[in-house]
Amino acid sequence: MKEYRVREVIQKILSQLVVGLVLAVLIPANTAEVVGQTEPIISLLGDDVILPCSLRSMVVPVSAVQETVEWQRPDLNPKEVHFYTDSRDSNLDQNPSYSGRTSLFKEELKNGNVSLKLINVKLSDAGNYSCYVPSLDRDQKGLVQLIVGAVSQPVISIVGPKDYGVVLKCDSGGWYPEPEMTWLDSDGNILPDGPTETETDSESRYTVRGHVTIHKTDNNMFTCRVQQHQINHKMETEIHVPDDTFPKSHGGLIAGVIIVIILAVVAGVVAFFMWRKKKQLKEYEKVTKNKLEEKEKHVEELEVICVDQEEQAKRLENELEDQAKKQLEEQEKLRKAVEEKEKLEKQLEEKEKLLKEKEVVHFVDRHRAEIIKRVSNDQTNPIAKKLKEMGLINEKVYSDIKNTSFKRTTLLYNILDKEGSNVKSAFYSILLDRHSELIIKLGGTLDSTSGLPSPNDP
Repeated sequence: MKEYRVREVIQKILSQLVVGLVLAVLIPANTAEVVGQTEPIISLLGDDVILPCSLRSMVVPVSAVQETVEWQRPDLNPKEVHFYTDSRDSNLDQNPSYSGRTSLFKEELKNGNVSLKLINVKLSDAGNYSCYVPSLDRDQKGLVQLIVGAVSQPVISIVGPKDYGVVLKCDSGGWYPEPEMTWLDSDGNILPDGPTETETDSESRYTVRGHVTIHKTDNNMFTCRVQQHQINHKMETEIHVPDDTFPKSHGGLIAGVIIVIILAVVAGVVAFFMWRKKKQLKEYEKVTKNKLEEKEKHVEELEVICVDQEEQAKRLENELEDQAKKQLEEQEKLRKAVEEKEKLEKQLEEKEKLLKEKEVVHFVDRHRAEIIKRVSNDQTNPIAKKLKEMGLINEKVYSDIKNTSFKRTTLLYNILDKEGSNVKSAFYSILLDRHSELIIKLGGTLDSTSGLPSPNDP
């Protein structure tokens, strides 16, 4: 037997190592699965219960904070029990029977824990639940079965004497599912009882009632046990029946004498068999001693083999850890490369923007005389007002332009030279909006990619 157990342990270790190696090589690092629970969850009426479900991955932890998580009961309409999306609960389509009674463990979502807490459990909550994350395989769901039970304490009463014994009655109501009733004496022995009556109320909860005839014992202690195997729950009530409750009888003395005689005969038979058994044990010990010595020697040899197997298993484990470490390093390199690419693209966009701005400023400066000539004083006022609204010139500058009696466009150009390229760029955009025909006539065109004009000047 010992040799068989050692061999079984060795085979189990090797099989687990081989399975782990295959999974590490074949399963992608980003593969995750939704895991529920195969064993049913049992809860009592009115309690709070947790329906377990989690996201698991073979390589890296999986966070569910940004995921969509949906709990359902397929047998209901609507079937929605709880819905989480965009980092918050969204239970607009929730079945009304679960309103205000469901929640997720928000602090555990980052660890992939998407278990559902259900408070104040009802009998109608019993059923099969499913949880799934749409971003993963939609056919992959975590399944959890919830069994709801209800219990109550049994009540024992003395009905009265019957023949040479006493009849006891036990009542227990409010159970779900249907329970069983059993009578026991003080030693835990099951007593033969009569038929059990069962009733149900308007909420489908069961009431059981049973009778038993008991006889006088040393302590007259008896127990009524009501249990429900499906929810693995039982309730017991014990009663002491006073001696004077039992009817008096002369049959007790005769029964006592018969019992003494029977005990004496049994004691003699037991003594003979004990002597014979002792003799056989001595012979057996002598024979088995040699066998044990041989087995111990064989076990020592197996222990040496086990040490070698453990060393091999440790080497395999180190190799698996090295492979996992290399995979993580490759992922980190890829992440850094992506970040570097994004950084370069951003720099390129900024350079292109600066180039466009320089081209616009060059266009404004190059055609200064023509623009001053063609833009009248009345047309200059809206342009200056727009620059003021954009916060590029102040109220005083705007008033100076508005109130000047000279060519207002000339004054505006002087201000543009002082303020810089960003104000000239804004000035160009306003001209393009209000006097696009002038811009096109002077050789400017629209750049379809940026929305800014691009001069065609050499």
